[in-house]
Amino acid sequence: KQKKSTIRFLRKSAKTEKAASHLPNNQKSKSGSKKRKVSFSAEKDEDLIAEQTQPSVIKHKNPAQKRGIESKATKRSSLKDHKTDLENLKDTDPEFFQFLEENDQNLLRFGADESDDDEDEDEDEDDDDNIDDEMDSEDEAEIPITKGNVDSSKHKKGKIEVTAELLRATMKSCSGKNKSSASLKRLLLFFRAACVPDVDEVIVMEDNEDEEEMDTKKKINSSNRYVIVAPEIYEKVMVGVIQTVHKCLQSHLGLKASHQLPSKEALSSQLTQHPRWPKLKSCVLSFFKSLLATLRGLCTQQRQGSAEAVLSFLVDGLASYIPFLAPLPRLCKSVVKVLLEVWCQPPTSQADAAPTSKSSNQSHVATHSAQERAFLRLRQITLALPSASAEECMRAMYLSFARNCKTHSELNESSIQFMMQCVAEIFKLNPALAYQQAFLYIRQLALLLRTAYLKKSSDSLRGVTGWQFTHCVRLWTRVICCLPHCQDGLGELAFPLAQVVGGLLQLSPSVYAAPLKFHLIAALHQLAAACEVFIPTAGKVLEVLEHPDLLSKSTASTEVAPKLALLTMLPSNSITKVAVRDVVVQEALALLRQEAEIYRYNAGYPEYSYLTVRKLRAFAKKCKVAKWRDQSRNLCSHIEQFATHVLSVRAQGQRSPFALASLETFLPSGEPVAYIRLMRLQQLGSQQMQLMKNERLGLGLDGEEEKLVIQEEVTQQLKSSFRGGKKGVTIKETDEVNEEGKEEEEEESDRDEQEELEEEEENVGDLDEIEDSVQALNSWEDL
Repeated sequence: KQKKSTIRFLRKSAKTEKAASHLPNNQKSKSGSKKRKVSFSAEKDEDLIAEQTQPSVIKHKNPAQKRGIESKATKRSSLKDHKTDLENLKDTDPEFFQFLEENDQNLLRFGADESDDDEDEDEDEDDDDNIDDEMDSEDEAEIPITKGNVDSSKHKKGKIEVTAELLRATMKSCSGKNKSSASLKRLLLFFRAACVPDVDEVIVMEDNEDEEEMDTKKKINSSNRYVIVAPEIYEKVMVGVIQTVHKCLQSHLGLKASHQLPSKEALSSQLTQHPRWPKLKSCVLSFFKSLLATLRGLCTQQRQGSAEAVLSFLVDGLASYIPFLAPLPRLCKSVVKVLLEVWCQPPTSQADAAPTSKSSNQSHVATHSAQERAFLRLRQITLALPSASAEECMRAMYLSFARNCKTHSELNESSIQFMMQCVAEIFKLNPALAYQQAFLYIRQLALLLRTAYLKKSSDSLRGVTGWQFTHCVRLWTRVICCLPHCQDGLGELAFPLAQVVGGLLQLSPSVYAAPLKFHLIAALHQLAAACEVFIPTAGKVLEVLEHPDLLSKSTASTEVAPKLALLTMLPSNSITKVAVRDVVVQEALALLRQEAEIYRYNAGYPEYSYLTVRKLRAFAKKCKVAKWRDQSRNLCSHIEQFATHVLSVRAQGQRSPFALASLETFLPSGEPVAYIRLMRLQQLGSQQMQLMKNERLGLGLDGEEEKLVIQEEVTQQLKSSFRGGKKGVTIKETDEVNEEGKEEEEEESDRDEQEELEEEEENVGDLDEIEDSVQALNSWEDL
């Protein structure tokens, strides 16, 4: 249009010059001034033409991009010259040309592949750049705007305001029997006007935005002919386009509903081979460009209830458009990138998502509505599109998780758990690709650990003992536990991951690294129970209990006990405090109880548990805290019960030693496997922690009722877990064993009485010391 208008303008100026040549001299001066004005405007219009005819030179303002374009041009010219020289070689030196044909024909085809690659790149770039121009030109040529649809008074700077009548007419032509592709393109222009704001009003360069993104945004806005002013029209355009366009595309391309689509291998070929795909490809690209621009804007700004609802609606509406990404891998990567931005966003509180809620107890509950919908779209891409897109989804999701798990607190704990579960679900969909990605990134963790062993610098040690490395280990533990079988799963990767965890446990022997050790040992327990492999961890737990700092004299403090689930290292000089010691000992004994539950039906458990029981009894003798003594002795009694049960079954001799290959050889029929029992035991521990938390907070009547319910559940599950849980699983003890147990109980009671007497004597001595210190303080006050 600008070219035509400029040519018309130049013709008019030429006519005025001819007319001025026939005028008298007194009137030529007036025409000369006009001529100068005309020549200035003509030069200005020639510059506009130059901008349109040479976009590749003027588009790139960066000198480095100019040099890249010039280097491509010189490279192509040199290739052409070399080709012509090779063609002339047949006439100038035919013998040498024949020699090259017989021995090395690649020299004669020199530069052919590179020229083809350059042409493909140029075609892709031109295809992306000319999408908007095609949409505008076809809309202008095929759908003339009449006075009945658009009011001429609503034109604003050459733009047309979208009204309800114009939108209704366009929607009717799109969804009618005779569906027009021109009306579809006009509807997508309305959608672009709604998604990308006007250039002259709202475009402001953001902090994390490049100049190229700003230029593309301006280009999209400047090429759009429509503008939306009323918020009611904006809502109708957004809802109508998302609910209508996919049906139009399916009818034009001959596709059925989303649940009746062909296989993911045949989908791409069916779309590309359709005769109308080249015309409709620009529609698909325009829709996704506009929608991704809106999603990026919603991700960058701080979301409230309304913005969260809009984001959830847009991500949910993508479900019908995912199949059209099959022949567009580059666009699929950008869609995955934006969906991962939504997926990594922190969850909004329930008060923001639903501000009308009256309950005060649920005002700070985190909701993952938009994040869940983004995960569902990523899952759909993995299932519906070819394997290249699935591999890209797996890789990008793991890397996004690794970038967002560098810290751990109560605020992001639910987000990290949610992302872990999402990554594990995605990897479950394709075990072959999951094995490749898991092997690659577990090897990367091993390399990081090796560099920490070699360098032993503070940065390298901090890199492997921080939350990011720990979360990655826990993530791969969960992924392997989802596919534990060795034949078609990831069970073979349990050994290298256990080696990485064992190396990290040896790298941090300090007692202040007890939280990190506990996280890693819990991961090893999950691996052993899910994959049914033997991974001994009791020695690492007993190292923490046997540390001399735990049994040394404690210092009184009023600090609250730390939450080990939120720590990897204890604060310095904190192990001497009573609250810290109590938490560490409780967690160590809980891990020993979990390990006993995993291996309680193993044929070699009596021999394996002997050293554990011995060291626990030694800890109970050295320990001066009655609570720790009772818990350690109770744990010893349970371990001995499990060992005696295995010994009694082994004595019957029903199985040969060659048949004892499985982890749970003597598992009774009807008893759940080790992984389920471990999960139940961990759930009991979390319920007990919640019970203690409620007691500290001092809840009202509702809280007391909840505490009673939790107490009943905990006692019932503890009885069932210690006694076997079912009738056929109870441990049958002989009369001799019962008598021995009674004797042991009597001996323990005698020891307890002696220890209590010793403690009373020590307490008396402590009281004398306190009285002496009080008298000394009084004397200092007198002075």
